[in-house]
Amino acid sequence: MFTLLDISELPVDYSGKRVLIPLSGGINSAAVLCFLGQCHPEKLKPLELHLFYSHFREHSPETGPFVVDLMRWARGKFRDVRLKITRDSINRFFEEQHMIPHPSISPCSIELKIKPRRAYMAEHGIDLELIGFVKEDFRRYKRAQKYNTDRGLYPILEWSDEDCFKIVKECIGWYPPIYDIKEKKGRRELRVFSHNNCLPCKNMTTKQLMSVAKYYPALAARAYETAARIPGAYWGRDDVPEALVCDTCTRQS
Repeated sequence: MFTLLDISELPVDYSGKRVLIPLSGGINSAAVLCFLGQCHPEKLKPLELHLFYSHFREHSPETGPFVVDLMRWARGKFRDVRLKITRDSINRFFEEQHMIPHPSISPCSIELKIKPRRAYMAEHGIDLELIGFVKEDFRRYKRAQKYNTDRGLYPILEWSDEDCFKIVKECIGWYPPIYDIKEKKGRRELRVFSHNNCLPCKNMTTKQLMSVAKYYPALAARAYETAARIPGAYWGRDDVPEALVCDTCTRQS
């Protein structure tokens, strides 16, 4: 049984609140939902729990089914669950914008995830948004504090990624297998993909792009085809040489 019953001295009272959890298909946002459903006192759970998921064609194949299982599980843990799923394609967005954005800016996240979510929050009178930042995300958390409203809370900030894997496996029974892809580094086996983001993400390093081409060749192929249709565009933090695109990747669509 999961033992991190609470990370603060007193559980937060959400009982009169409309609370939103933005699901990404990743392990951390899933852990927030599992924590709230499994460990939070029943009488302090939200009046309404809203789950907002932005699905992209470029997610790993198991991401959609995983989020559906999260939502199904939530219905058995909360009195009133409201669901919203949006669907889009990063490749299509980039073609429409005639660019693949530089890693220092993220119009894809803003236009396809953040703005739709904020519009939903305004429409449904959301009181609080629970964000799944953990210890490893502390720098991102500090940056977020500069821009976030008082509606944002970070209930698992003292957890590690491994804590998140543990509670999600206990509650849901599985998580996207992208996290179980590991390679040896010295004597240790490390996860190849630390996040379940778009494949590939425009912010990836050359090494990460190579991993996408190795393990998800069809998704890599579509990405490189997108870049080929946009003059001067390329994926990641470096202009990736053509030789890095594996033969399998170039054959698949």
